[in-house]
Amino acid sequence: MSNEKTTDNSQEGADRYDGSLTDEQWSTHTANPHNWSPARKWFQMFAICYINMWMNMTGSSYIAGRQYVARSLNVGITLSILPTPMNTLGLAIGPIIAAPMSESIGRLPVYRFSIPISMLFLLGSGLANHIYGVAICRFFTGLSGGTVSSVGPGGTATDMFKPYERALPLGLFNFLGFAGPALGFLVSGFPIQYTGDWRYTAWTPLMFGAIAAFLLCCLQETRRDAIERHLADPKGHWHHLKDNATRVIHLKYFKILQRPFAMLFTEPVVSAVGLYTSFSFAVIYGILAASPYIFEQVYGFQLSSVSLTWTAWIIGYLVGASLVTYLQFGVAKAVRDPEKRKQYVPEWTLKPAMIGSPLIPIGLFWIAWTARASVHWIVPVIAMSVYSAGTLLCFNSSLTYLAQFYGPQYGASAVAGARMLSFYLGFAFPLFAIPMFEGLGIAWSCSLLGFVGLALLPTPFVLKAFGPKLRDRSHSNQ
Repeated sequence: MSNEKTTDNSQEGADRYDGSLTDEQWSTHTANPHNWSPARKWFQMFAICYINMWMNMTGSSYIAGRQYVARSLNVGITLSILPTPMNTLGLAIGPIIAAPMSESIGRLPVYRFSIPISMLFLLGSGLANHIYGVAICRFFTGLSGGTVSSVGPGGTATDMFKPYERALPLGLFNFLGFAGPALGFLVSGFPIQYTGDWRYTAWTPLMFGAIAAFLLCCLQETRRDAIERHLADPKGHWHHLKDNATRVIHLKYFKILQRPFAMLFTEPVVSAVGLYTSFSFAVIYGILAASPYIFEQVYGFQLSSVSLTWTAWIIGYLVGASLVTYLQFGVAKAVRDPEKRKQYVPEWTLKPAMIGSPLIPIGLFWIAWTARASVHWIVPVIAMSVYSAGTLLCFNSSLTYLAQFYGPQYGASAVAGARMLSFYLGFAFPLFAIPMFEGLGIAWSCSLLGFVGLALLPTPFVLKAFGPKLRDRSHSNQ
C-alpha cells in the first residue's frame, strides 16, 4: 500500500507525495505551510499585507486630486468623485469571484493573474482624458486588485498559521490595509498640489506598485489541494494549467461563486460581522471624501495640509493594532497549555472588538461637535485617531473571528461575504457624503453617523454570548 510505503521510507520518502496523503501525513509534511519556517511564513504574510495596503492606496489617492480633475476634465465636483466609488465597487465584486476561485484552483494563480491586471488599469486611469474613462479604469483596478482583501486573511493566513497563531498576522494585514487609504491621500496630496497635475493620482500609487510587483513574484502556493496536485506531478505545468482552466469554467465553479453571497445572507455570523464592519469601513471613505470640505472650509487648509491630517488616522490604526497584538498574544500564550488549547473557541478573539466598539460612536460625536472655527484643528484630528483606533480593533477582531469560525475551507468566502458589504457601502458613502455635509453641516452629519455606530455597538457582545450556539447550527463551519 502507498500509505505503508510513505510511512516506512526515509524523511525524503515521507515528503514525496504519492497521491494518498492522509491528514496525519499532511500534518507532518514539509510542504504543509503550517510546517514552514517562521521566516518563510512571515515573508509570505508581509508580501500579502503590502499588496493589500497598496491596493487600498489606489482608491484614496484619487480623492486627493478630485478638484484638479474637475478643472482639467471640465466636470462638476460631484461627477469628479465618481472614480472613487467605482473603484470601491470593484473592490466589492472582486473578492466574490476570487475567494471561491482560490478555494478551487489555489491562492497563487489568483494573485498572479489579478494583481498585474489591476496595475495595467491603474496606468490606464492616469492616461485617460475623460472622466468616464477614468471611472471605468478605476472600477477594473478595484475589481482585479480586490482579490487580496479576502484571499489574504481568509485564505493565505489561515493556510499558514494555526488558529491561535493568527492574531499577529491578521493584525498586520488589517493595520496596513487600513493605513492604505490614509497613506494614499497623504503621499498623493503633495505632488498634486505642487505640480497641479491630477494624473499623480495614478503615478504615485504606481511607484509603490513596483514593490508590490516584486513581492508578487516571491509568493508561493499555500492551499493544500493545490500543493498536493503539484506534488503529484511537479513537472506537469501545462497539465495543471489545463486542469485549472477546466475547474474554472466547470458549472460547479459557477455554483461556488454564489458561496460568499449565500454565506452573507444565510449565515448569521457573516451577516452580523458584515453589517458591523461595513459601517465603520464605509465611514472612512465618507470622511475621506469630505475631509477637504471639513478642513478647507472650516480651517482654511491647503490640500497638502489636509493630507497631513491623515497621519492621525495612521497613528490611531497603529495604536489599535498594538492593542490587538497585546490582547491576542495573551490568547496565544494561554493556549500553549495543552489543556487550555482544548478549550479554545473563536469567541476568544472578540475582546479587542469589545474594547473598540464604543470608540466608534465616541470618535464620531467628538468630530461632530469640535470641527468648528472656534475649536483648534488638533481637537477633531485627535478624534479621528480615536475613531480609527476603534475601527481597527473592531475590524481586525471581527474578521479574525470569521476566519477562525469557518476555518481554511470556507474562511475566504466568509471574509469575502463580509467585506463585500463593506465595499458596497464604501461605494455609496462618497456619493452622498459631500452633499450630506453641505446640507446638514459637519455637526449633524457626524452625529447621524454616531447614532448608527451606537446602535451597532453591542454586536461583538452578542456574538460572544451566542457564538457557540450559532456555530452548532452553521452548515459551513469546520
